[in-house]
Amino acid sequence: MRVRTAEISLSWKPNFSYYQKRSEILDEFSDKGMVDAFQWEEASVHARCGEYEEISIWAHGATLKFGSPSVSPERADEWLRPVLNVLQPESLVLRNFAFRLLVPIAETAEKAQQIFAARLFTGLNDDSSAFDAAALVDGRFGAENVVYQTEFGVLRQDEMPNRLTGQAISFIQPMSDDRKRGVDLTSLPTSAWFMRWNWDRKLLVSDQDGAKVIASELEEFDRVSMSMAYEILRDWGLSVLEEKEETS
Repeated sequence: MRVRTAEISLSWKPNFSYYQKRSEILDEFSDKGMVDAFQWEEASVHARCGEYEEISIWAHGATLKFGSPSVSPERADEWLRPVLNVLQPESLVLRNFAFRLLVPIAETAEKAQQIFAARLFTGLNDDSSAFDAAALVDGRFGAENVVYQTEFGVLRQDEMPNRLTGQAISFIQPMSDDRKRGVDLTSLPTSAWFMRWNWDRKLLVSDQDGAKVIASELEEFDRVSMSMAYEILRDWGLSVLEEKEETS
């Protein structure tokens, strides 16, 4: 099981040659068969491949969005390499990763929500009970103290589309307007542990092989996000549903 959606945010020193070269970037995408549709705006250009891959580019940075677990993190290299090769940006910074993920659980959603809520609100008296809850956590990770924010809870299948497309009320502000993004809503489990991660990476990337470095970082934080999700849900007393048992 992999993350359901992923987003990468990059920045660089404003590049004024962008306005002359952005058509060249689209040409490179087209030559590689990566463009099904594009949108040209005064300050930005957007390209989409299939339903679940989209890149937006400005003179000062870019955002790459994947909306399906079927999209490999290696695709980030394929999307970003033409952009970086054409623009040769200065002061390239990998700013953020954002992920949404689902881990199918063995319990019914109603039972799991009760377990989670009861453990979160342990001080309730006999006349009160909690039947659903969500949690928000800010923290730091690893030797580099990467700042993160995550929110998590249990979802029923009917709640998953709004969460995955960013249309549900959320504690975390989206990195961009992701409500229009294509998201893969096939094969949703009947009940799942939902987590949304924002990783404030702020990594200065060298110009040489920058796209490969960013793709590698994406894969690593994809892995870390999933690993921590499994650990956290087990700490809350829930059981992971084996993939072969999943129902859609």
